[in-house]
Amino acid sequence: MRGHLTDAEITEVLNGELRGETLAHLADCPICRAERDRLRATLTGLAEGAFEQSEREEHSWERQRRQIADRLISRPFRSPSWCWVWAPAAVGLAVVALVWFRWETPQQPLGPDANHAILTAVERSLQANVPAALQPVALLASEIERGEAETGREAGTSRGDQL
Repeated sequence: MRGHLTDAEITEVLNGELRGETLAHLADCPICRAERDRLRATLTGLAEGAFEQSEREEHSWERQRRQIADRLISRPFRSPSWCWVWAPAAVGLAVVALVWFRWETPQQPLGPDANHAILTAVERSLQANVPAALQPVALLASEIERGEAETGREAGTSRGDQL
């Protein structure tokens, strides 16, 4: 079973572009017929109203022109607010200045001492068995091991003295 007609199909019916399937559905479906009739009545009413407005007498058009002219004359001319004129320009200028000064600042060349210090730090970090974040812990562990080794040597020498 087919559902109701789409908007495109109802438009085709209103334009006179009839197809057999669409006509068969309209014959069987009271909801789609009512929608078609409602749209047809609305379009007819709009067309009639537009035609009536276009057939008005010349004096009504002249009266409308005078009313429009009176409104234009009575309303004082207001220049646009300067805030709205200058605000976008100021924002654009700020963005341009930010980009200009950010990219135009010269980089200070590194001296030979700074280059050597950087290379030394890189070499140490590459040779280290421990990540940089754990180096303090590794240093502490190595000192503990060294202390234990020294304590063990002292204990060994004192035992040898006793024997």
